Amino acid sequence: MNGQHGTILFYSEASDPSWPTELEKAFPTFAIRTRPEDTDPGDVVAAIVWKYPAGMLQQRMTEYVLLHSLALHRRLPELRNAQSEKTWRYLHPRPPADTCVGIMGLGVLGRSCAAALAGVGFNVIGWSRSHKSNIAVHTYNGAADLEEFKRRADIIVLLLPLTSATENLIDSHFLAGVRDGAALINVGRGALIVEDALIAALDAERLRHAILDVFRAEPLPAEHAFWSHPKITITPHNSSATNPATALGQIVENLRRAMAGEKLLHPVDRVIGY
Repeated sequence: MNGQHGTILFYSEASDPSWPTELEKAFPTFAIRTRPEDTDPGDVVAAIVWKYPAGMLQQRMTEYVLLHSLALHRRLPELRNAQSEKTWRYLHPRPPADTCVGIMGLGVLGRSCAAALAGVGFNVIGWSRSHKSNIAVHTYNGAADLEEFKRRADIIVLLLPLTSATENLIDSHFLAGVRDGAALINVGRGALIVEDALIAALDAERLRHAILDVFRAEPLPAEHAFWSHPKITITPHNSSATNPATALGQIVENLRRAMAGEKLLHPVDRVIGY
């Protein structure tokens, strides 16, 4: 893209602050702007955005899922509660093979998590909307397989995108069919879960614990019931973040393709939402 000019708009309130600098290095003939209000739309040749305001237009995930799956498997939430009560509570350790981890969403991240979990000995299964091939764990797909998937999983990991089909998927009906005493990890999207239904399932001991990294409103409001619930662990949407060192090359290549009228890498299907 040497010799080409124009403006590249970068907008994200939550990403690595080095992004604009790295973009300037990668696109020396382009102006890099971070404030939409100071940018002439007619000059913009590309916009790189994350959680942009309405109308304005990774891979640390695996270690996060592995970390919290191991914590749930070894019953760390229960041990933490016992410590707060100054109670010596012995919980006999079991091998990972005794725990079935079910991953909902088998894209790149889901496959990576499945491989890592299987690598330490967990019994891993997966579920996706449509059939996926070349996956080294037992998989289920579609609505017809969902009930069997839920009955098997001791830990359910949500890695689904937010679409019209997945919004509010984890509701009272879904949770009524999970295995007694199952646990939940949500690193997908906050709106996958109906919040009142999740709290009810935890209070009824249908679920024993939930690890939540994503929420409908972020930052999570101080008055939200999740903060004080003894069976919920909250992390501040830090399961993963896009790293300029690993992502910049793909952005550069896609911008080159766009300007040359070539097919883009990894396009999003606007109909299905991912």
